[in-house]
Amino acid sequence: MKETTKCSVCGGEIKIGETGTEFQGEYYCNHCLAEKTIVCECCNNRILRDNSIDDRVCHDCYVDYYCRCQECG
Repeated sequence: MKETTKCSVCGGEIKIGETGTEFQGEYYCNHCLAEKTIVCECCNNRILRDNSIDDRVCHDCYVDYYCRCQECG
């Protein structure tokens, strides 16, 4: 029998490994995981969407691999 818990975002019941995933010590249903997180295009690490740059990359990869135009920003 699969272990169940509640999604830390929506409170829905999830089956760990089937309909939900642990991320940074909290459990997310598949829907909330897709809504609240992204996978960085550079390093492939999952991060919170709020901590991403343009919903594409993590801060570390942005600093290490991207530059900004001095004229237009």
